[in-house]
Amino acid sequence: MSQVAEHRLLQVDLCESDIKNICGRYHFEDIDLPLLQEVYGSYLKGCMISAYFTWLEEDRIAAVLTLGKEIDEVQGGLMEGGKLSEAYMLECLSSELLMKAYEKADDFLQDRTKLWCGMYEFPGSDCPIEELGNLLLASGQKEVTCNEAYALIPQKSVAYFVRMQREKSKMKREQSLCANCKNYSCNNRREEEKEKAVPYGYMRIFGKGGKNK
Repeated sequence: MSQVAEHRLLQVDLCESDIKNICGRYHFEDIDLPLLQEVYGSYLKGCMISAYFTWLEEDRIAAVLTLGKEIDEVQGGLMEGGKLSEAYMLECLSSELLMKAYEKADDFLQDRTKLWCGMYEFPGSDCPIEELGNLLLASGQKEVTCNEAYALIPQKSVAYFVRMQREKSKMKREQSLCANCKNYSCNNRREEEKEKAVPYGYMRIFGKGGKNK
């Protein structure tokens, strides 16, 4: 079949209970909750996820979701201004928004195709990392690219393939996302499966030595 591409803006929000859960999941203290809420309200509340969908085959779709370059610029400004805690909070909140965006993307695809979303395939985990370049090229968009190391630009982006199927998957969305994931330090991974590792965003902002006091 000839490739069909569609672009949608997905509204994704975090409620008060979501932010409280983030506070615990990412090991913030209760005293950090007001600042976490402030960061969300100042930079992310009401933002839209830009979503690109490309039908590669009748039952296989390439998806690219991004919060856009503006959030990267905001985070860079916070880091340059020495606001490292706020920069890390922005990282965590952005990750949670992207997690919620998978559900919105699934809902759109199910409504569009009248099929159910099956397993996700992520370049570098479920298929060769080189497939990321092909995925982005097939999407026909220019908002999200990758560098020579296959890191997505903007950073607050995800790219994956999804198989559509006629029967509803017995797996929950988060189980499908995590099924073959090799990111053992992810804060969304079940505690018993985590390795004692520092999340990537934490290391990138604070350095290997940990959070500045």
